[in-house]
Amino acid sequence: MRKLGLVITDGVGYRNFILSDFLTAAQNEFDEVVIFSYLPKEVFRGLNHKIIEIEALQESFFTWFFRKAKEIAHLKRNRRGNHGIQDNLKTNYNRNWSTRGIATRLIYLITEFFSILKVVSSFLKNYRFKSFQNSKAAFESERLLTQNSCDLLFFTHQRPPFIAPLVAAAKQRKIPAAAFIFSWDNLASKGRMAANFDHYLVWSNQMKNDLLQFYSRVKSSQISIVGTPQFAPYAMKRYQRTKRRSLQHNLA
Repeated sequence: MRKLGLVITDGVGYRNFILSDFLTAAQNEFDEVVIFSYLPKEVFRGLNHKIIEIEALQESFFTWFFRKAKEIAHLKRNRRGNHGIQDNLKTNYNRNWSTRGIATRLIYLITEFFSILKVVSSFLKNYRFKSFQNSKAAFESERLLTQNSCDLLFFTHQRPPFIAPLVAAAKQRKIPAAAFIFSWDNLASKGRMAANFDHYLVWSNQMKNDLLQFYSRVKSSQISIVGTPQFAPYAMKRYQRTKRRSLQHNLA
């Protein structure tokens, strides 16, 4: 029995992988598909699959700090010649006098000196994971994967920070984790990868090149070019309506 764990992080992931034909295709490759969802279980009503609601990580200040430092260091390491990343660095800068505002400015200051050192990124990643290993979300992720072991855990979005405990639990159990790169500009303009994955699914050869450029630890053999279900539901016949049907639906 080969089992796929499908991780839905948000409404767009629901549209892309639940409303499209993804589940039908997945059932041709796996004997069972279990859905781990950060959305309420009720939104999957009518699906003939096991649905498991999962605890989202509520970041502590230290977890946030190490994550933010890792992201800013990544952006600074790759900012040369990339206007998207340079713009993102400006956008992320926080001038508020709140605790996080002051901490963000401190992060910008200290990452200016060590952002080019890969060992520092590894240090920040390790301390970030240690900072949430005793959290409720971490224990819940471990429990759920113990009870619902999979042959592959497929994350429909690589960026949300709250998925990190589930990725960590998968690594502890030696369950391969795959991530779908959510949007065409995520790699070239944003510095967030929630964790290191075993496999990466990208839209195009350009996205593959971006991934290899901005994340040097990733090997070409880990990347598959698969296109995207991002716009498929808009063209699927089962969702088509005439103007009359749409008007009747809205009036109802």
